[in-house]
Parts: sequence; structure tokens; C-alpha cells
Amino acid sequence: MKISWLTPGPPGSVGRDSSTGNLCFESASVALRPRNLKTFFDELDVIQEMLDTFLSRVETPRILEAGCGSAAHLHFGAKAHLTGIDISTEQLDRNEALDTKILGDIENYPLPESTFDLIICFDVLEHLPNPEKALANFASSCAPQGMIILAMPNVYSFVGFVTKYTPLWFHVFVYRRFYHLKWAGTEGRGPFHTYLRRSISMNSIRQYAQENRFTVQYCDSHVRPKLAEIKERHRLVYAGLRLSSLSLKVLSLGKIDDMRSDVFVVLRKA
Repeated sequence: MKISWLTPGPPGSVGRDSSTGNLCFESASVALRPRNLKTFFDELDVIQEMLDTFLSRVETPRILEAGCGSAAHLHFGAKAHLTGIDISTEQLDRNEALDTKILGDIENYPLPESTFDLIICFDVLEHLPNPEKALANFASSCAPQGMIILAMPNVYSFVGFVTKYTPLWFHVFVYRRFYHLKWAGTEGRGPFHTYLRRSISMNSIRQYAQENRFTVQYCDSHVRPKLAEIKERHRLVYAGLRLSSLSLKVLSLGKIDDMRSDVFVVLRKA
């Protein structure tokens, strides 16, 4: 499935309404032109640029990190108030950047309504049995004119297909053998069980955005860094993966895409 750039809504600068505390947009653009992006780090640079513009006009950004570790790749500035929620006490303890810590499940924890200017969720939704509940929670807790940034596997990619239909022990083996992460599978460390529900496919996310008064500011797919690492270190293995991915694409009549395994999505609330 080809994942394409979606045109953002009307551009606007950001400030906070003194009477309501909500964000409001004026005239400057927070949108960026599409680029030919191929790697996680290429896309991350674009996301950071969008984020810098967005946050530069918010005096004290209220940020929710859904799944501690999500925000490790991004920078928010010194004035941001960062709240983290995770089901793991260990993950919360490791994250020293948090101002507020919540021990809870993002599927059902009662997050405060219309509170957070920015919600970040990286590589968490695929591990939830009911990710649509977490997304509904985000929509309710996101402030008007706020932003949600999601990163997750591409449900309809070769890697997504393999991840969804192989057992956890196989994931641990891949992490240790090919990613050279000897700690994989130990207590409190990944990989974790993966559900990868269709409710986090791109079509489902677009529908979610429409139903919850969000515009899709950005949407694109990329090759995850670990695949690039396998390509460099294990060329024959990568060639086999590539051949398998092309075969699956043909057999699925193009529904299962090739090696663009992961997705970034940026949503803005009306």
C-alpha cells in the first residue's frame, strides 16, 4: 500500500488564549513541503522542524509522552512540561526528563480532557490489544489546536506482516542475532508482544482523524534503521528479505508493500 503525503490544513501561528488556556492559530505556517524521505532519521528531522515551529509560539507547552521513551528522539525546549504515562514502573524510573509520571494503561487511564498541547506516541500502539481505545483517549485529552505525533509499523508492509504473524521468541532471536542487542527479551526490555491491529493502518488513522476533528499534517513511511543495519552487515540475509517482500507484494496483489516498514503521522486538532 502506497503511503502518500497528505496536504495539511490552513497554516497558522500559535498562541494561547488567556481566557481558556487553549491554543489558537494566526498566520504563520507550520506545514512543510513533501520530500523524498527514505530513512527514520530523514523523517525525524522533518518532524522536529514542524515541532520547533509549533512549540515556538506556545509559552509553556503541555506535553504527554504516551509510552515512556517515545520522546527520546525529539526536543521540546526548556519551558515544556512533560508528563509521561506507562504501565512499567521501570520505564518511568528510567525517564529522568519527566516532570509528571503516571503509572497507567493508555487504553483506559482517565487522562484529563482537552489538556495536552502535544501528545507523542512512538512504537507503542502496535503492542496494544485495543489501540483504538488509546487513540480515543488521545483525542479527548488533546487540547484544541493541539498536535498528536504517532510513530508505528506500517501494518501493510512486509516487516509488519512478518512481525504480526511470528511468535515473540522469533523477535527476540532477530534482535539478538541481527540487531546485536544481547539484552533483548530480558525483563522490562523489548521486544514485546505485537498485535499490530488494522485499526492503526493508514486508512484507519485517516478515518480516526476525520471523526475526531483532526487534520493530517504529515504522513509518510520509511525504512527502519535496523533494516539498514542488516543491509550493511548481512547482505545475503537482506537480499533474501527483499526477495520475500517482493514475492509477498505480488501474492497480495500489491496490498502488502515492500520494505518501507514504519510510519510517521502528525495530526492537528481543530
